[in-house]
Amino acid sequence: MKTFALASLMMLIISKPNFDMGIPSIQAICQIEMKSGEIEEGIITFGGGGYDWEYKPHGFYTKYPHSGRVHPFSLSFKKMKFPEADNHEYFYLENQTQYIDYRKTTVYGDSILIAQKTSTYRMHKEIPIYLDLSLEMYVGYSTNVPMKLICVDDIKSFTLMASAPLKWQNIIKKARERVSEEGQDWTDYVAPVWYHELMEDDDYRQYLSKHFPR
Repeated sequence: MKTFALASLMMLIISKPNFDMGIPSIQAICQIEMKSGEIEEGIITFGGGGYDWEYKPHGFYTKYPHSGRVHPFSLSFKKMKFPEADNHEYFYLENQTQYIDYRKTTVYGDSILIAQKTSTYRMHKEIPIYLDLSLEMYVGYSTNVPMKLICVDDIKSFTLMASAPLKWQNIIKKARERVSEEGQDWTDYVAPVWYHELMEDDDYRQYLSKHFPR
């Protein structure tokens, strides 16, 4: 596992009501074509949403001898191919960006809330895909959800599915039914939204797209 941090810090003045739940997390059904010819399918998370009103997308990273390129997940991401070459290698990129809030007193004596953003990523040689959903419908946060690690070096192509196969539609449907039955007393809960459903909702897709880093 390799870790690197982006040096830039961004200072933002935050003024949001306490009841603000922010933006929902985005999850997707992916199809992975392996170099062996096998096909793998599973659920992935785009990364954090929530109170910060800015997505922190995971993705892939192409490492060259003296540079690199980030391929973040987004609502315009469709497919990525992994051609073999001698001058670069690929990694799964886990976004661990954080906002740390603190108060600062201005020269006029006013107290303002400041969020300091530190962009940090971890590079992995394996990408986790999930085979089911937790009670809360999330992946990536629960330890009791079955998952599979896919070696990035063995991937030929990676696709976010714009139309979910029936198997995955049924898994999502059953998870939503569980939430409806057991989650009536939950507070501060926002269900994840799904990439393939957003592909059919232009207005909501365009709205959420505004909250991805530029």
